[in-house]
Amino acid sequence: MEVYVTPKHDSKVATRDEFIDLLTRTWISITCRNDARYMWLEVTRSPPPGTVLKSPSHKLFLNGLSLGTFVSPGSYHSHWKSAFCTTAEILTNATQDANSDTDDEEDCSSNQLSALFEHDTESLSVVWKQSPSLHWRMEIAFDSLADRVLVVSKQGRTVHLFLFLANQPKIYRGRCGEPQSRAQLQFHRHLLSSEGASRVMWERECCFESCDRRTFGACNVLHMKLTTLTQDLNTLVCRLEIMDFAVYYSNPVLTEMENTNYELPWPTFQTFDASYAWFCLQTRGFKVLDQARSGEFTELLNTATTNPQFDRILNAVAVRVDEWLICDLRKTLVEELELLEKTGRTSEDAILRPDGDHFVSIRRLLITPTTMRGLSAQWGVGNRVVRHYDSDRFIRVIIRDEDLSLLSGANRLRKPIGAITDFLRRDLVVADRRYHFLGCSNSQLREHGLWMYAGDGQEGHTVDAIRRWMGDLSKERCIATYVSRLGQFFSASRNTIEVAHVEMIPDVQNDRYCFTDGIGKISPLLAKKVTTMRNSLIHANRRVAKGGHGRMSHLVG
Repeated sequence: MEVYVTPKHDSKVATRDEFIDLLTRTWISITCRNDARYMWLEVTRSPPPGTVLKSPSHKLFLNGLSLGTFVSPGSYHSHWKSAFCTTAEILTNATQDANSDTDDEEDCSSNQLSALFEHDTESLSVVWKQSPSLHWRMEIAFDSLADRVLVVSKQGRTVHLFLFLANQPKIYRGRCGEPQSRAQLQFHRHLLSSEGASRVMWERECCFESCDRRTFGACNVLHMKLTTLTQDLNTLVCRLEIMDFAVYYSNPVLTEMENTNYELPWPTFQTFDASYAWFCLQTRGFKVLDQARSGEFTELLNTATTNPQFDRILNAVAVRVDEWLICDLRKTLVEELELLEKTGRTSEDAILRPDGDHFVSIRRLLITPTTMRGLSAQWGVGNRVVRHYDSDRFIRVIIRDEDLSLLSGANRLRKPIGAITDFLRRDLVVADRRYHFLGCSNSQLREHGLWMYAGDGQEGHTVDAIRRWMGDLSKERCIATYVSRLGQFFSASRNTIEVAHVEMIPDVQNDRYCFTDGIGKISPLLAKKVTTMRNSLIHANRRVAKGGHGRMSHLVG
């Protein structure tokens, strides 16, 4: 509902900011009732003419910090919270910061929790100086905030700020005052204090103080608690609105969740597709887990599992959970069930199978240092291994950093890389299948991707058996060469013709070198057949593309 509000000519409100403050306080008082907490107010405003916002950043000193999720517009669940900073400490820190000429990162004082909004770089840094020697920091870009939404809740002199996370923040742990060599001091001179005696060494982490990586990755809301004393909130909110933030005023109920349970009971599904779709939905974190434990949703879920198209329904629910900041899980499931019953389709049935038998449907998995997200199957060009062993038992894994960029081992990422390595060693269990690491192509290796496979109990359908089927590489001692040899089988290809006769030709070599490694021969007749098949595939692609620009995959005879 959109409402236009204009103050009267004889109004006691003198300024524009006073009017907005009065409006928001009135709205908060209206939504104090439990039956009205779901209502959010968005004040659409533009800066007054001639306003110049010169400050490149805004720093807020926080009383507390928490991570959690919204289960409804009027209810916030906190799954982790930091230690509480008193108002006296906040005032002391603010006074010291105003009188200090040094950078924030160089101050090694303790018991300080702050949030720095950098408008030039469009990023947010939350720093907790837990002790003089131990600091914690979160870093997240504004573009990694879901729809750039900020929820403001005012309760007296206390203000609660809620930010929705599309991607998890990067976590750093810093140690202050460690002795450094002359070369290190020269290299990190930009981090030195004014005395040049101490600095903060930041290293990537997967946990934030007592918040472990699994809890951190399952939360999608960052909650900051502060007092209005010495805090310039109006200027900050105005600046964020200029940067396309949608600012809402609300009054949600804050609930602290004491017992954290990451596992949900597995109903008896009719197909593995439904089991995998249920696994994908669970990996959305507390946004789903906190609602899926309710008795009403469990009863509805157990009743709907008899539907033979239940995997399509769960996939559609997962898509809507990703698209919406706050999703009513039970209501969404009911709507998808009713839509399928009436029309025979779900809200996400627009993806059609591409033309051609060389396309296969592959399930996907996204892994970051703190999260694991199951993704629905996607159509793509197959390879020799997938065609031979059936694509249903394969999963394509995508490894990324928190902001979905490629991980780099050159930036002190020992903990994040170790977390991903531990996952690959533990395997992936979905329903009755256990997926093991199999291999990757050369292009996947560059893009940080790999293949996992789950055996079906048949002889020869295991990871070790597939590698033996690829060839005898037992004498290969170089890891890079070994992976490259396996990667040739995972390169995207199309099945063209069957080779009826293969003759092994001895290599030309001496005592030290092999001069014909990897070189093969082909008969003129077979080469002509491959050329004919290739030309027919090119013409077929042009007909499908209708003159558009398509990409041809490699052909393997």
